[in-house]
Amino acid sequence: LKAEGILSLGAILKKSRTLVVVWDPSYLSRLWCVFELAAFLHAHREDAQTGLVIKPTVLVPMTFLMVMTTAIILLFETCLPDTDEVAFLRILLFVLSQFPNIWLIQRLWRIVMEAENQFGTFSFQKVTCYCCSSNHQDLRGNTIPCDKEPWPWLALSSRFGCSLREKRLRLRLVLHAFTQGDSRRLHR
Repeated sequence: LKAEGILSLGAILKKSRTLVVVWDPSYLSRLWCVFELAAFLHAHREDAQTGLVIKPTVLVPMTFLMVMTTAIILLFETCLPDTDEVAFLRILLFVLSQFPNIWLIQRLWRIVMEAENQFGTFSFQKVTCYCCSSNHQDLRGNTIPCDKEPWPWLALSSRFGCSLREKRLRLRLVLHAFTQGDSRRLHR
């Protein structure tokens, strides 16, 4: 059943035009994430119309906080009277409301820099999976096969490691952190 699922995943990825990766710092350390990324890149190695879109998870709270900050500022503008004292209060509230946004933007850039480092230093030997972390035993103590065994080609493939190190992935990571829409525009 597992082998059928793996083959199905490859077929699905071959038909996909875009792979959206919801990025967190542990992504390249998880075997199944690396397998999915490798299968997508391998299936589309000659197709310039496919895209890899990387979205850091920090974008969710960052977007939410920016929308809430804007709503609060607009609320202050519409509800507070237009006097000199209130103008000072508005400025103070605006400045104070920006500190969480600044913190999240700094966090985003730290994640982007860490991701660039992970892509640049990727090694299949660093990848972990459940079976290895549980000493190849399930919860009942039965022996389970290693998930790394079906993919010796991935460990030996220097092409995959090199493709992760390409500048295009770095550019996509940074650009897609702030853009939406058709990923094909990055291929032009």
